[in-house]
Amino acid sequence: MGTNARERVEMDSRHLFALSEIDGRDQAGPRKDLLRIGVLALAVRLVVLLALAWRNPAGLANGDTAGYWTLAENLRLRRIFSRATEPPFAPDAFRTPGYPAFLWPLQGLGLGMAGVAAIQILISLAVLVLTYGLVKKLLGRREARIACLLVAFDPMSVLYAVTVAPEVLVTALLLGAVALASLRGNVPGAFLAGIVSGLSALVKPMALYLAPWLSALCLLDVRQPLREQSRKAGLLLLAAALTLFPWFFRNWRVYGVWHFTSIQGYNLLYYNAAVLEAARTGRPISEVQDELSAELEQRVESAGLRNELRDALAMERLAREKIFAHPVRYGLLHLRGIPTSLLDPGRIEWARVFGFANPHWGFLEVLSAAPQRNLVRFLRELPALQLGLMLCYLLALLAVSGLACVGMWRLCVQGARTGSSHAPVWLLGALVYQLLIVGPIGGARFRVPMWPFVAALAAAGVPRRWQREGS
Repeated sequence: MGTNARERVEMDSRHLFALSEIDGRDQAGPRKDLLRIGVLALAVRLVVLLALAWRNPAGLANGDTAGYWTLAENLRLRRIFSRATEPPFAPDAFRTPGYPAFLWPLQGLGLGMAGVAAIQILISLAVLVLTYGLVKKLLGRREARIACLLVAFDPMSVLYAVTVAPEVLVTALLLGAVALASLRGNVPGAFLAGIVSGLSALVKPMALYLAPWLSALCLLDVRQPLREQSRKAGLLLLAAALTLFPWFFRNWRVYGVWHFTSIQGYNLLYYNAAVLEAARTGRPISEVQDELSAELEQRVESAGLRNELRDALAMERLAREKIFAHPVRYGLLHLRGIPTSLLDPGRIEWARVFGFANPHWGFLEVLSAAPQRNLVRFLRELPALQLGLMLCYLLALLAVSGLACVGMWRLCVQGARTGSSHAPVWLLGALVYQLLIVGPIGGARFRVPMWPFVAALAAAGVPRRWQREGS
């Protein structure tokens, strides 16, 4: 009996040792994946940053950078949120405070734009970690590795990591909010998800409705009882409301209006409604925008009391009138933004980084009036190298988007068979929100925060015979 007992103890100890070895390998595998991908991604981003800082410093900024930089300077030096560069430094409600608050301490440390871009490279590496962790939890290590690679070497993700703009920061926050909200049965995680979703809206207003959307996804996640789902959804909404309340309250105190930002009304009128009117009448969008401005001016003048947010509300009312007058046509135009966001090869970004000379007339003119004829003319005026880069990138985007469609179908079919639909709920749900919020005018920059979710779905669509399983 003693011999048998010793043998059983030895077998149990060997079994425990074998299990510990397997567990060690399981933990080391993801670390090894992230280390390899992270080192390569860091090298690529540093090369781009150094090249821009040396040869083309203007490539570190886009059209929004100057405004954000001035807001941060005024916050740091004058403790006022204003885009004005000289007195009286009128308060501003066009931008939200998240990204200027991020720039404020970096400016205080004496960092210029290249220094800020270096910090953003670190945030872009955090995006890789978040992508890998979320996809591994929902789909598995193989899919996490593929998705992480697609995010690491996506040209727009690389370029916006070194651009002084909020895209990389809001991407990290969006991923964090989705990762926290998708935790099974984790009520504190839902509260944190609400805070993070509120912060993402303060960085970029496109995330303003993210918290209600994530709450709806919590209710669709059938892995837990309805009571638990409802608690998570409610706490998420509460946390987001508490996070956003100070900014709403500030705007009410300053402007007498309970509103988030004036950029909502501006975009809705001068892009959404203007694109609709230009497509409907066949006129250039610039002409339509001038006409809308004149109509708006008449309305706000007759209304009397004016300020930035009151004018923004008037913009929203006028835009809704134009849109609701032709709802079907606008719906089709709005849906057009989906493939545009997924497939735009980034003409503006390539021109900015490489200093390409592009046509003086805008791409919106191409889309709004005689698209085919103007599109050919527009493309013929682009430099050959830029056209080549755009074509190669477009082909890659088509391939990844195709795989994402396959992955979406596979996940939905698998969920229907097994009764476990949490992966498509969270991955597809987060992507659909962003695609719908962009509107009729998509663009490469809008794809940056949605790309991790596109990459995750594409990873699910890659046939297993194309990818050697990790050890």
